[in-house]
Amino acid sequence: MRRNLDLAPFIRSGVVTVRRNPIVMVPMLIAIILLILFSLVLRSVDLGFAGGFLQMVIMAALCVYAHGVTVSMAWDARKRGSTSLNAGAFIARRAAPRLLPVSLIIGLLFSGGIFLIIVPGLAVLLLTMFTMPSLIARNLSAYGALRESVNVAKNEFRSAMFMFIMLGFAGLMLFMVGVVITLSSPLLGLLVVMALWAAFFATASAIVLDLYLELSSYED
Repeated sequence: MRRNLDLAPFIRSGVVTVRRNPIVMVPMLIAIILLILFSLVLRSVDLGFAGGFLQMVIMAALCVYAHGVTVSMAWDARKRGSTSLNAGAFIARRAAPRLLPVSLIIGLLFSGGIFLIIVPGLAVLLLTMFTMPSLIARNLSAYGALRESVNVAKNEFRSAMFMFIMLGFAGLMLFMVGVVITLSSPLLGLLVVMALWAAFFATASAIVLDLYLELSSYED
C-alpha cells in the first residue's frame, strides 16, 4: 500500500531513542575505529584493482554488520524502553548466522554498484535499507530479509526514497562539517567527527527501524 507519510515523527523518534540510549552509538563507533585502523594498515600497500575491491567489500560489510547490531539495540529499546550493550550483543550473536551473510551480500552489491559509477550502489542501499530491521524485528532469514526489504522499498517507494534522500543529505552535511572540524584541529577534530558519525548512524538506524515497522504494518 502506497502512503504519503509525514516523516518528521520517525526522525524525532530516532533522535529520542539515541538521546535516551546513547549506548546504541557504540557498535558504529567500534566499526569506525576498525575502519580507520584498517585503512592505516593498508594505505602503503598496493592492492591492485581486485584487492581494492575486496577491501571495499570488507569495509562496507563491517558497516552493515554494525548497523545490524545497532538496529537490534534500537529494537530492544523499543520493546523494553531501554537497552544495553549486553542486550544488543546477545541479540546480535543470536542473529549472527543471518547478520553475517546479509552484511557480506549487501557489502558486495554496494561495492559493485559503486564501482559501476556510484548510482547502482546508491540503488542497492535504497532497496536494502529495511533488511536489518526486517531481519531483527520479524526474525526472517537472510534471504527473506533481503526480499522483504526490496518489497517494502518498492511498494512504499515514495516514503522510502524521501527518507533515503533526507538521510543522505544529512550525511553529506555532516561530512562537510567533519572536514572543517578535522582541518581546524586534526586530532581533536577526528575524535569529535568519530562521535558525530556514530551518533548519526545510530540515529539513522533507529529511524529506519521505526519507518520499516510502519511501512510493513508490523504489529507488536
